[in-house]
Amino acid sequence: MDTMKNNYRKHLKEYCEACGHNGSFYPLDPDHVKTKGSGGSDEAYNIMTLCRKHHVEKGNKGTSHMAETYPNYKKWLLDNGWVFNNFLNKWIINKV
Repeated sequence: MDTMKNNYRKHLKEYCEACGHNGSFYPLDPDHVKTKGSGGSDEAYNIMTLCRKHHVEKGNKGTSHMAETYPNYKKWLLDNGWVFNNFLNKWIINKV
């Protein structure tokens, strides 16, 4: 948990990466792109800021839905090393 807190604080945004809201209406949450339960890490490339509304939406509909619906969300993924794998039909981290 400490690793996540430290990595999250390093790149903590004061706005939702999906919609740009500043947290005045919905609280801001850290979100693991790839969930911890699916083997996701606490590294900075796997943690983004989402407002509560979009955090819940992502939990219900998934990363692909969010990337298709919100251009800023997709840009964050691409800027942080994520690529869409057409064969697997999912977003994966492209670590070298």
